This record gives sequence, C-alpha cells and structure tokens, in this order.
Amino acid sequence: MTTALYVGRFQPFHNGHADAIRQIFETGVKKVLIGIGTAEENFTPQNPLTAGERFEMIENALQELGYTPSQYAILPVRNIHHYALWPHHVVQLCPPFSVIFSGSSVVEEIWTYANIPNISFQKIALQQPISATFIREKLKNNEDISQFVPKSVKDWLSVHHILERLQNI
Repeated sequence: MTTALYVGRFQPFHNGHADAIRQIFETGVKKVLIGIGTAEENFTPQNPLTAGERFEMIENALQELGYTPSQYAILPVRNIHHYALWPHHVVQLCPPFSVIFSGSSVVEEIWTYANIPNISFQKIALQQPISATFIREKLKNNEDISQFVPKSVKDWLSVHHILERLQNI
C-alpha cells in the first residue's frame, strides 16, 4: 500500500487543500498522512489556529468530502526553522511514507536536496490557487468565504468564533 505525506499549515483548510488531497488519491495512493505544519504556532495573525483546532477542522472537511478515517491520518508537525534539516525531522515524526506531495517549489527543492532514500517527491498542479492568507483577510473583513472553503470549515470557523480571534490578535 502506498502512503503519501501532504504537509500544510491549514490556517484554515480550504478548497485548494481539498483539491490537492483529491489529486493525491487520483495517483493511486491508498493513505495520506496530513501533516499539520508549524503545529507549535497559534494565536498569531499568520497562524491563528491551534494544531488541535486544525485537526478537528481538517477531519470535518475530509468527512464532508467523503473520505473515511482509514484513508488518512492527521499529524502535528513542528517546525524546526532549518530547511536543509526539515525533511529528516519530518521523517522521524511521521509514520513511514514513500512519497511527499506539495505544490510548493520550496518544498520540492528541500526534499530534492535532502535526497532521502525510498521517498520521492511529486509536485501537485494547483488547480485552485487559493491562499489561507486571502481567506483570513476575507474573514477579518467579515466577507463571505463560502466559495473558498468546504461548508464544514465555514461552519467550524463560525462556531469557534475565529473571526473575533483574527480581529483581536
């Protein structure tokens, strides 16, 4: 069984992330490890959500999108702020995987540089180039984000008063 890794900050999870996960499964991957990147940062303008909150939000979205828990695992991934060592750090934190997917050229470069045996890199063609920064700005301005996030994410953000948090931090 092929297991892949997909890491993001998910601040918040949006339709671009959902599309990336769909693309990963379309390659024949059986299980996706979803790494909550920069898991240690929260309550800042760039990282307003805790790792636990992101876990819950991602899980709700994946269930809404029709994925079952047997198809994924959600894991916190702390940042070490050293790109050359980061891939080795991630390998030690996560269960075994054979491929990492990302739409980021930086992530591609650092995984290629790391040259870790038995782990390949595959670039995702971002079909929906949405950024979480854009969504956070829309939230702060009290604008509708329905077309950019799964319904469960919009509902979760509302129930957990994330608009108020973004305005206060």
